[in-house]
Amino acid sequence: MVEGARAVGAGTPRILLRYILPALVAPLIVQGTYICASAILVAHPHVQPRTLRRAPPSGLVWLAIWPGTESAST
Repeated sequence: MVEGARAVGAGTPRILLRYILPALVAPLIVQGTYICASAILVAHPHVQPRTLRRAPPSGLVWLAIWPGTESAST
């Protein structure tokens, strides 16, 4: 797209704003999410994820096992 825009005579600012910048938005959002998550983990190293805090109740384990076995059998 950039080569096509350059071929029709678009200037550098137009190419940057119209083609390059929109392509950079999604990766920047993902990178910002990772940075925020790592900042939270660095600030509070004693916090564990919810799944590691306690084991699931033994009576409800079949709720996790049954759908997996059903999808594996089909």
